[in-house]
Amino acid sequence: MSKHYKTINLISWAVLGVFVIINLIYISTTVVDIPYWDGWEMIFYLPNLSFDMLFTPHNEHLIVTTKLYTYIHYIFNGLNFKYITILNYFFFLGMLLSLYLIIKNYTKDIAYLPLLFIIFFSTIFIKNFMFTFLISLIFMTTFGLLAIYFGFIRERNNTNTIIMLLLMWLSAISTSYSFPTGVMIAYILKELIYISKPENKHRTYEVIRVIVVLLTFILIVIMPFILFHNSEVQTSITPLVKTIISFIKSSLIVSMFIGTNNLFISIPLVIFSAIPIIVFIVNGDVFKNKYLQAFYAILICTAVNIAGVSLIRGLTAHNISPRHYIFTHVATPIIAILFIKLHQRYKNKLTKVMAVIYITILSTATLILLLSGYDRKYLNINQTRETGADCVQAYYAGSGNSLCETVNPATIERYLEKAKQLQLSFTK
Repeated sequence: MSKHYKTINLISWAVLGVFVIINLIYISTTVVDIPYWDGWEMIFYLPNLSFDMLFTPHNEHLIVTTKLYTYIHYIFNGLNFKYITILNYFFFLGMLLSLYLIIKNYTKDIAYLPLLFIIFFSTIFIKNFMFTFLISLIFMTTFGLLAIYFGFIRERNNTNTIIMLLLMWLSAISTSYSFPTGVMIAYILKELIYISKPENKHRTYEVIRVIVVLLTFILIVIMPFILFHNSEVQTSITPLVKTIISFIKSSLIVSMFIGTNNLFISIPLVIFSAIPIIVFIVNGDVFKNKYLQAFYAILICTAVNIAGVSLIRGLTAHNISPRHYIFTHVATPIIAILFIKLHQRYKNKLTKVMAVIYITILSTATLILLLSGYDRKYLNINQTRETGADCVQAYYAGSGNSLCETVNPATIERYLEKAKQLQLSFTK
């Protein structure tokens, strides 16, 4: 360990802390008390709390935790979106903490580890801070990461397995079953490694245990989405070729923080970013180290999510959209750590060059995004919300219509009338 480890580590945490505070200041000073897009739909779930209200699908998603969260805010502050947005930011920090819990013991020797989290404070994530409805994705990712923590990092026992299943259920009903499905795939692979060990004398019991966990997963995670499926929502499936292209482009954004429509550039870069992932499989490290297994669980979850988005959204988007950055970019620092660990494992010029190239690309992309204008980004969002808030107030004053396109593309008259009946914060 470097003799300057403590100094570098302290400075790294201080730099990360600055970004945490800067974003909190920007959010606190620019947020406007007004719903935005899907947020308007939450108004019609109020004022009653019922099973039907909680489990009625929103589009193709179950957002049970978001509805509960909304109901609590309605009870305590009249659904004040200023408070909701600020609190969402702290939940976002909690999501990063859940990621840190997984990696902290494996990365104790990386003094500048906190700097790898700065990517989450670049301008591409600002919409995720400011779109209050996206708490659903934060919940899904946080519960999914905590499921990995209890299923891979904590002691392997039945209690932690039950906790993992509960967290997978919470992750699923927060948005969709894609993230917990990734956890389940990784968990089964991890258990198969454990069962196949020569010293394992309880294979029959262990196989039955895996089958029980899988059946429980299907029952509590998959079944709710089958039972409460919204038949009115028609999901468009992207053709295979376009799905693959979208997957490659999205994987590049996730792995290197850069994007391009040129596949001749995308494919080599994606292959390059996969080098440490492949090497740790080939040399067998991932079969022996529980931290690496947890890392691969995160990568599998990310791949499942990118595949799902590419399959469903590929026709309308070239890459993953900003709202999907939350649950995909948790893989970015993981890949960076794997490059660093690859060099520490082999300590030769080739691994050093690869690590330097990757960290340079990632750092440069992050720096460019950081310099792309925090104040302008927050200002634009603030102006959008203020224009919408003025439109809403004009409607309530009888001098405007209900077409407030900066906060919802369609007329919101029925939402505004329901909000007035409920005496929500923004109507006063």
